[in-house]
Amino acid sequence: MTKLLIHATGWLVAHAPHVFLRPLARLLGRVILLIPKRRHLLFSNLHHAFPGRPRAWHARVARLSCARLIETGMLSLASPFFSDARIRRMAALSPELEAIMRGRAAAGAITSDTGTAAAVPARPLLIGTLHFAYWECLTWLGLLCPGIAGTGVIFRPLKNPVLNAWVKQTRERHGVLLLSRKNGLQDAFRIMRRGGAVSLLFDQNAGLNGALTLLLGRVCSTSELAGTLAAKFGAKVVIFYPRRLGFWTMRFEAVEIKTAATAVATAAAAAVATAAAAAAAAADDGDGAAAGAAAVAADGAADAAEIPNPNPQSPIPNAAAITANAGTAGTTAAAGTAATVAGGGSTAATATAASGVTLALNRWLETLLANDEELCASWLWSHGRWRTQDAPPQRLRLESKRDLLAADLAARGLTRATMPRGTRFWITMPAGRAACAAALPLLRRLRLSRPDAEITLLAEAGQTGFLKKTATTTGGAAANSTATSTTIGAVNNAATSDAKSAANNAAAGAANAAAADAGTGAGAVGGIGIGAGAGADVGFEAGVADRIIPLPPPGAARRRLVRRLRGEFPDTHILLADTPAADREARLINAPQRFGLCAPGRRRPHLTHIWEPPSAAAATIAAAAEISANNNTVANTVAGQAVAAPSLASLWEQWWQSLGLPESPSAGTGIRN
Repeated sequence: MTKLLIHATGWLVAHAPHVFLRPLARLLGRVILLIPKRRHLLFSNLHHAFPGRPRAWHARVARLSCARLIETGMLSLASPFFSDARIRRMAALSPELEAIMRGRAAAGAITSDTGTAAAVPARPLLIGTLHFAYWECLTWLGLLCPGIAGTGVIFRPLKNPVLNAWVKQTRERHGVLLLSRKNGLQDAFRIMRRGGAVSLLFDQNAGLNGALTLLLGRVCSTSELAGTLAAKFGAKVVIFYPRRLGFWTMRFEAVEIKTAATAVATAAAAAVATAAAAAAAAADDGDGAAAGAAAVAADGAADAAEIPNPNPQSPIPNAAAITANAGTAGTTAAAGTAATVAGGGSTAATATAASGVTLALNRWLETLLANDEELCASWLWSHGRWRTQDAPPQRLRLESKRDLLAADLAARGLTRATMPRGTRFWITMPAGRAACAAALPLLRRLRLSRPDAEITLLAEAGQTGFLKKTATTTGGAAANSTATSTTIGAVNNAATSDAKSAANNAAAGAANAAAADAGTGAGAVGGIGIGAGAGADVGFEAGVADRIIPLPPPGAARRRLVRRLRGEFPDTHILLADTPAADREARLINAPQRFGLCAPGRRRPHLTHIWEPPSAAAATIAAAAEISANNNTVANTVAGQAVAAPSLASLWEQWWQSLGLPESPSAGTGIRN
């Protein structure tokens, strides 16, 4: 029944006039923008990628991207009912793509003067494709490009077997082969071994199986399959993509990605051709094959010596440059890659070559999206390309099974200490100044564990000066702790009119200073401790936050500010404040992840993830709430029971460690100002 419905819909769309389909696509695109989660994802992706562009530009690109997604879906339904003549009227080939295919058609054998053919395998072709409008029509190239029939296209099969069979049948009618990503990789290997072509999408989120890279200043997970295939088989790497010229009208374009890895592969392939031709020449005792082999070898050597940049405006990283920046000679990687291609070789060299291709493809996409507004509007902005490192147990650390960040950053002239801070962490600070001081060591560790994070603190207007002063104190750890403890004591003294309380606070500050000097850090700040070892951790080489947003007192001004902050699209919101008002504000700001600590028996429905501490900690949480409600005056007892000094910070530490915060900062880690 489902297949029949799709058949009927596709036939109707294929025969409907464009004057009807065009406004329908725009209308349905607007419907997508009405879906709250999809709208949020679209605008968040655009705001992160192009923060300097006005909101009107973001809105226009979002509308166009949604409309072209609908056009692509319509075309996918209708294309099985198109004749070959209609397809040829709708699609054209760019001169670059035609030249690449002509060169490929001409390659494959060297013929001697005597007419004896010396079989030389054609160099495999790795075709990278992207989620631009009409991307599924790349299967039409089997009709439009002589010699590309038999290309394997790696795709994700549909869960419905009937629909999957229909998709394969309709997409394969022009000679391409759809290979399942789950069990078709061996077929892809066989195609590459015999010098064929394999196509795959390289611009989607690779999830837990991908490698960490940067794209438009933000950490993402990138598939390494394209780089692995290119390095393993010495393939030429070309990107094919459709450029939308009008409704259901397109031109297929192509660009060759030349990295050091692919250039060395060319030289290795030329060496194979030379050996084969020399053998044929020896057998025939003729000069023609030897001359042909020399020509192929010379062409391969020239390709290896000259590595042009496909986009001079934005340098494309190559494997040699990446390896050199990582502290290893690029020539070593190149030699290892050549040996691997020749049929033995080093696994490490293959991995280096694969990384070079992966990063070059990623950088090419980044450059294209930043410089070509037409293709930028045609890209699929409504998918979670940057959704990585967001599982709660690892949210506060930056790590993955495969990590190409060091190589990617080196190619850009950056390090982890100077990398872009494109992931937005917002933290609502508690109202009490002592509690704010207790949080600072955790913030410092967060800065180290997530160097890609832009950390924004939301604090009551009266706390911002205090936070700036204590969070940016410079000097040695002990000196910093002493200065911070003294500042905290002075603040509490000023906030408390009772002379006895002032004396107690001063004593607490002195205890902290002494603990810091002793290196133990087990002191208390005004009755609430900053945790074991935290006395020495309150020193900072740099600020723990990129910015602090002061929150006005409750009222109209605060509501207006919160509504405006919704348009800044934070990725993660952590609430150290434990009040219903703070929860409601976090819900209005609408970060996809909102974390909070919840006492047993309580509810925080506006948060997406809560951590429940042991029931014995309820008194400490209640004490913190009382501190917030009493103008920073510290309560030493709750319900007649003494509150243990280090408990609040210890709870926060346990909570943040459950979110992946490392137990201690890495020694010697640099921090960018």
